[in-house]
Amino acid sequence: MLQIWNHFKKNKLCIISFGIILLLILAAFSASLITPTGYADMEYLNKINSFPSKDNWFGVDSMGRDYFTRVVYGTRVSLFVGFASAIVALIVGVPLGALAGYFKGTVDWVVMRLVEIFSVIPSLLLAMFFVTIFGNGLKNIVLIIGLISWRNICRSVRGEIIVLKEKEFFLAAKAIGIKPLRILFRHLLPNAVAPIIVGVVLCSSHAIMIEAMLSFLGIGVNPPIPSWGKMISDGIYYIQFYWHLPLFPSIFLTITILSLSLIGDGIRDALDPKIRGKS
Repeated sequence: MLQIWNHFKKNKLCIISFGIILLLILAAFSASLITPTGYADMEYLNKINSFPSKDNWFGVDSMGRDYFTRVVYGTRVSLFVGFASAIVALIVGVPLGALAGYFKGTVDWVVMRLVEIFSVIPSLLLAMFFVTIFGNGLKNIVLIIGLISWRNICRSVRGEIIVLKEKEFFLAAKAIGIKPLRILFRHLLPNAVAPIIVGVVLCSSHAIMIEAMLSFLGIGVNPPIPSWGKMISDGIYYIQFYWHLPLFPSIFLTITILSLSLIGDGIRDALDPKIRGKS
């Protein structure tokens, strides 16, 4: 464990990204303490579309709402969607991948055909299709994104289980007559934690991006709940004269997705013994 942490610390970009995500999480939890108004309060109708100032750090939007407040509360929405969707994908993808890798045969064939179906259709189109059917509330968005994002976790777990089945501890457990499901969930899955952790982190960044796209198209979370995607979409109409409206949510969205991606890559490298051995 110490060797993994030491390798992780050597990745400066990953450490910086980890710090950024911690700051964003802190801002999301303390949003009501660090913002001057509520996210839906139209306290600045006399300053509509005004530029950043000492009173309104990110300016004011077209409805007289403090833009810094909207961006901070948008952080809460994006991180919630990202992490909650990743948990849904984890609940679906890990058991399917584990069963496919262990039993092979018909089970593997069915699971992999499902993976292929979900992989052929772009995630955004799938999300739009399900949102059209089930609606676009925040809970629905989380469930929909999670249910279309499980495939990568499933593939990773399946591959790891197949590799672990060649190890001596698996052969020994099988030889003494331990039941298959007990071997799978008690001995194999705990040793497949590396791809699961990486998959969850990368799934979070993917979920945040999908939610932003849906909100940009107007079918994401319902107003007045702030979403970076919706803020970018609304700000584009004013970009020629009020550049700050699409700029700030775009910066936060980009930094968040990039940071999570870098963290995922860093964790994957730290957990890979081949890469650790070269450093």
